[in-house]
Amino acid sequence: MYRRLVDLSDRWWRLSNLYVIRDKERRRVKLRLNPAQERIRNAIAPVLAAGKPIRHKDLKARQVGDTTFWSLMYLDDAIFNPNTLGCIVAQKYDTLGFIWETVRLAHQLMPSALQPRLAQDNTRALSFADISSRISVSLKVEGTALHDLHVSEYALCDPDDIEKSLAACAPNANITFETVSEGMNHAYDKWIDSEDSYTRCFHPWFIMPEYRSTAPLTRPRTEEETAFASMAYSRHGITIDAYQIAFRREKQREHRRLFKSLFAEDEDTCFLASGGSFFDASKIRVLLREAKDSLAKSPPFLDGPEKKVWEKPLHRHIYVGGVDGAGGNYNVGSDP
Repeated sequence: MYRRLVDLSDRWWRLSNLYVIRDKERRRVKLRLNPAQERIRNAIAPVLAAGKPIRHKDLKARQVGDTTFWSLMYLDDAIFNPNTLGCIVAQKYDTLGFIWETVRLAHQLMPSALQPRLAQDNTRALSFADISSRISVSLKVEGTALHDLHVSEYALCDPDDIEKSLAACAPNANITFETVSEGMNHAYDKWIDSEDSYTRCFHPWFIMPEYRSTAPLTRPRTEEETAFASMAYSRHGITIDAYQIAFRREKQREHRRLFKSLFAEDEDTCFLASGGSFFDASKIRVLLREAKDSLAKSPPFLDGPEKKVWEKPLHRHIYVGGVDGAGGNYNVGSDP
């Protein structure tokens, strides 16, 4: 019946019509791509159209649907492409259980006429007998040639486990990462790496329509909130309304220092505001902005008696900062 009515070769039609998820309102509904998931689709569509493997990374606010998107993408790949091995890797067993519920529910509730016959069905894997495909969840993968690998919450994962999992991928495997920020760790290095071939998306909380308060503002916007709204419009074309500002205030009170990590707003600074940094994140953000502005206005140069050198940092190089706090007199050549 389905083959007569639709073209099952259309991956995007399949995702929106064959798979059921449990939404935030406790309902079972067909997947409908939300704004974050639409961004991912738009980023990878040209890659898929060119017949190239997906290499993609996402930096995000919490609960924007990235893991659901990739889990169903790779379930769909295993069902409609024989001999496909896929795996979703996460940081702990509890998380694997939640991810796996999404995969199993989507498989169980898809049209029975399209369900491949199961060879294995347990708490960590589904395998399909007649097409020799398999999808699973794990903390890491070793010793197999994966065709699809998704890493959920990369910043919270053991980087050595992820490297082992990457080594288990076939040369043309689809490899995807998504994460919230967690300090200046391996996820930060991965995100800023401009030399890889990955497409990437940043998903701030305010692109999600449900992230808004039902209560009006009780006091006018602050100068900082006005600056935030200006940033959201200039970078993302989104006009921040009063109910989003009220939501932001509620979450700032609720999560305090974790707010910038859980509800990311700015990809340049969310890493600085997370991970328990010793330094004041707000001051670091100001210094970072001033440094970028200064470098933009003054390209690398050499001048002056102290031979000041301004150069862009090289990725993966280690830098050390130091200062002489004695207040020496350059002309005299001695400290006071």
